[in-house]
Amino acid sequence: MNRKPLTLRDWIGVCLIAAFVASIMALFWKIIPKENEQLIVYMLGQLSGFVATVVGFHYVVSKNDEQKSENTAAAFRAIEATAKNGTGATDQNVIRPGDTVELREPQP
Repeated sequence: MNRKPLTLRDWIGVCLIAAFVASIMALFWKIIPKENEQLIVYMLGQLSGFVATVVGFHYVVSKNDEQKSENTAAAFRAIEATAKNGTGATDQNVIRPGDTVELREPQP
């Protein structure tokens, strides 16, 4: 498998996910003062939205791009096959210059 190196966008995503997980884990050991409770809830809500966006980007958008690439590759293969056929037609029964033709009366 040929993996690309992580880009800045990937590192930002990793940091956001790590911050979210670390925040959740810290809540198990840290007592939150009552006056800061709403602030913590708000900030975790914001951070979870960022994490959802990162996950959506990497698993939804990347998969759609992969499908588009496969479709484009299939289209180019079809164009190449048509070009190799000679006249640009995909039917092998095409009349070409130099071919002989026999005309028949239609059967009633």
